[in-house]
Amino acid sequence: MKKTETEIRKKFEGYYKELSNQKKNMLRHITTWREEHVRKIDEYVTDQNKRLDKEYEEQKKTLEKTCQTFVTEAASQEKQNDKEKIRLLIERCNDLKIELAELEHYNHSIDYIQVMTKDQRTQKNRNEASVNEIENKPSQKISTEGNVNDTGNGASASRRSSLRPPSVMARSPK
Repeated sequence: MKKTETEIRKKFEGYYKELSNQKKNMLRHITTWREEHVRKIDEYVTDQNKRLDKEYEEQKKTLEKTCQTFVTEAASQEKQNDKEKIRLLIERCNDLKIELAELEHYNHSIDYIQVMTKDQRTQKNRNEASVNEIENKPSQKISTEGNVNDTGNGASASRRSSLRPPSVMARSPK
């Protein structure tokens, strides 16, 4: 019995090691995914900062030219002692609208990594098989939210797609 027990324990040690290697590979994959997305975001931020700096410098030059024009005109009007034109010049100065740029938010999809257990994978495969079965019926289509849309005449029903993170399945090394 001792020999059998040792053989079984040795086999399970191999399984533990295989499981540990799978975990390490998955962690490495997740970390690489994260680093790649962070790098892309950092590059994007750098690009947007450069664009903002460029726009700022252009606006600043325009503002400096406008200021110089107003100052020159004010000096000319003061020499002529034309109080009405000076008042109008100051009013025009007060009415200037300064806007550097605008920040706009927009959606950008990112594929997420998801750890999926064996049971979850089995359930997902069943769901996908069920969807495929329904999609192959000529008079019915299913949306990704799970609602069956019966068109009644065999025409395609509109479909909404949802963002679902992709699954990750590690294969055990042979």
